[in-house]
Amino acid sequence: MAGKKRGLGRGLDALLGPTPVVATVDDAAKNAGVNDVPLDQETLRLIPVEWIQPGRFQPRHQFDVEKLEELAASIRLHGIMQPILVRQIEASRFELIAGERRWRASQLAGLDQLPCLIKSVEPKNQLALGLIENIQRENL
Repeated sequence: MAGKKRGLGRGLDALLGPTPVVATVDDAAKNAGVNDVPLDQETLRLIPVEWIQPGRFQPRHQFDVEKLEELAASIRLHGIMQPILVRQIEASRFELIAGERRWRASQLAGLDQLPCLIKSVEPKNQLALGLIENIQRENL
């Protein structure tokens, strides 16, 4: 049994592959221009919470404060498990597409930055993306 190890015991990279690098946004100059993210590409970055604004097309209009507090407690303990989806609207302004509960709970948890997937998307498609995420998460 002294053969080459397979799967278990070789680390997570052996099972899941390499983890993408998350870039930190240090200043607005790194994000100059609305069209920094080319179409058909997504960029993962840590973005200051105050640079993010609620989405105009948010399908959910009421948020249970108790559930947000529970999520904030989980975020304090485990961090953000899934990045929120945003689109860049100015050099240091981003609009939420999906993940408003995580964004609100992160503020309650006192986070300064959030992992965000920056997506180049037309405003008319934002509602569809938000609805798709909610439908996909409904049965979790």
